[in-house]
Amino acid sequence: MNQTFRKTTMMLAAGVLLGIGATAQTTTVASGTTGSCTWALTSDSTLTIGGAGAMESYDYYGIFAPWSPYQSHIKAAVVGDGVTAIGDYAFDGCLWMTSVALGSSVASIGEGAFSFCRGLTSVAIPASVTSIGYDAFVSCDGLTSVVIPRGVTAIGEGAFGGCAALTDIAVEGGSAGYVSEGGVLLSIDKATLLAYPAGRPGSSYAIPSSVTRISAVAFYRCSGLTAVTIPDGLTAIGEMAFYECHGLTSVAIPNSVDSIGMFAFSDCFGLTTVALGSGATSIGAFAFADCGALTSITNLCPVPQAIEAYMFDGTSKSACTLYVPKGSVAAYQAATGWKDFLHIEGVGDEPEPTPPCCTAVEALRAASLQTYPNPTAGLVYIDNPDGAEVEVYTLGGALLLRSRAAAVDLGQHAAGAYIIKVGSKVAKVVKQ
Repeated sequence: MNQTFRKTTMMLAAGVLLGIGATAQTTTVASGTTGSCTWALTSDSTLTIGGAGAMESYDYYGIFAPWSPYQSHIKAAVVGDGVTAIGDYAFDGCLWMTSVALGSSVASIGEGAFSFCRGLTSVAIPASVTSIGYDAFVSCDGLTSVVIPRGVTAIGEGAFGGCAALTDIAVEGGSAGYVSEGGVLLSIDKATLLAYPAGRPGSSYAIPSSVTRISAVAFYRCSGLTAVTIPDGLTAIGEMAFYECHGLTSVAIPNSVDSIGMFAFSDCFGLTTVALGSGATSIGAFAFADCGALTSITNLCPVPQAIEAYMFDGTSKSACTLYVPKGSVAAYQAATGWKDFLHIEGVGDEPEPTPPCCTAVEALRAASLQTYPNPTAGLVYIDNPDGAEVEVYTLGGALLLRSRAAAVDLGQHAAGAYIIKVGSKVAKVVKQ
C-alpha cells in the first residue's frame, strides 16, 4: 500500500472517529509519542502535546507527524509547560487550526513548525523562546501581528514570510538580536532586513539606508507594494526576496548590489522595468522568471553575467528591450540567456544633444548626461556605470535628492522639468 493511499485512508478513518466522538463527553481519538513527549487528539478537535523535553522533528518529503492524517480535524493545539522544543514541520499544513497555546518551557520553534497554518489568527510566543526556525510561520494568512520576545537570538529566513494579513512584527524592548521599525523586522544593527509584513499598509517603502542585505523571502507575497526604494550600499538580495510581489511595477538596483538570489523577483506580474547596476555580477536561477509585463531591462554590468536560458522565462524577448553598455553589446548578443532578446541596445558612450539652458544649474554643464526615457512617467535610468553621486534639482536650483543608483524615481514629484547631474554631466528630464 503506497504512502499517499495509506495517509488518505487514515484521514477518512479519522473523520469517522471524530464524528463518533463528537458527543457531550470529550474522548481521545488518537495518541502516541513524539520525541520524548506525548500527544493526544481529542474529539473536541484539540491536539495536546505533553510530557517533558523536545518533540520529534519531521519534514514534508515523507516523514510526517503522526497526527498528520487528522490534520483537517485539528482546530486547536496546546503545547504543555514541560515541552522544550517544537519539532520541524510539527504542525505544517494544519489549515483549520485557529489557535495554539505554547507552554512556558518552549525554547525553540522548529523549521516550518507552523507553516501553512492558514487559519491561525494569533500566536503568543513565550518569553522562554530563544530561536525561531526557517519558515516557522510562513504563509500563516490569518496572522495579523506578532511580538518577538527580547530573549530571541536567532530567527531563520522566511520565518514570517507570506503571511497575507500580517501588518506588524513587533520586538520587545531590550532585545539583543532584533529591532522593529514601522513593523518591519531588522537585525539589531539594522544591516539585515529580515521580514516585511505582507499586509503592512501603504503601497511604497524605502528600505533604510543602513541595510546591506535583504534576507530570503523578506518581501514574499507583498502584493500591495507598488514601489520599493533600494538604498545605495545594499550588497545582497536573498532568494525569493520579492517573490510574488504582484504590485511592483519597477525596480532599480544600485551599483553596490553584487548578488541577486534565486527567484528573487520571480512572479512579479506587474513589473515593467528593471535596472541592474554595474556591480550585479551574480544573478541566481529564475531571478526574474514569470515577469510577463517586462518591456525594459537595463543591465549596466560591462561583462554579461553567467545566467541560465530560463532566467527570464515568461518574458517576451521580442517585446522587451535590453539596454547594456554600448561597448558590451556584442558580448550580450553572444551570451546565454541574454542573446535571446531580439532588441539589445547600447547606452553610455554617445551623449544626448545639449538641451536648452534653463537655469544656472544647467549652465554648469561640461557635457550632457544620457538618461532615458525622457519624457518619463517616473523612473529615469542614468548612464552612471561608476556609481558616481547623482543629484536631482528643480529648475529653480533646489536640490531634491542624492543617490548612487542606476536610476532615480520622479514618480512622487510633480509634473515638469528637472535637472539630473552626475559629476560634470547634466541633463534636463521632463516628468509627465
